[in-house]
Amino acid sequence: MIKLTMSLLMLFSTNIFAWGFIFEPKNYDDCILENIKGVTSDVGARLVYQSCFTKFKEKIVDNNLKHRWKLVSSNNDGSFYDDTSTMIKQGNIITIDTMGDFNKVQVENNIQHYSGIVRVEIDCVNLSFRSLHTELKSDHMGKGDTVSSSGLEKDEKINKDGILYKQYCIN
Repeated sequence: MIKLTMSLLMLFSTNIFAWGFIFEPKNYDDCILENIKGVTSDVGARLVYQSCFTKFKEKIVDNNLKHRWKLVSSNNDGSFYDDTSTMIKQGNIITIDTMGDFNKVQVENNIQHYSGIVRVEIDCVNLSFRSLHTELKSDHMGKGDTVSSSGLEKDEKINKDGILYKQYCIN
């Protein structure tokens, strides 16, 4: 009887493991779609986004071929782009990949870079944004070596006259 119970347990355990392996999310978008179901709070949604981003960040940030950068604005310092194909809207929260490409080398904490790719989260109701992940690149247009990488940063305020609000929060 014990042998039969152990055999059945092993059989079911193997099948459950295989089932989980088959339906494990394969990319960032699937991870969010699978885990956001039933989430009813902004905090819960942010935790899902952060968890999925952490799990799939190498595939998101390092794969510049997947980005379709669209010029948002330019000034004397450089040009700023976004990739609307990465945009995810969940209630009043918008997450999107953005990039700054600078005319002159930028130096932050003794680190030189010409561009930076940032996954931002914008809260259109509470008028705030934060960077979920930032990668500074040694060359223009998000190319070259990653010279610095950082994770979640604190919320910062935006205003209704600013570019982030006008670009993403007004339909």
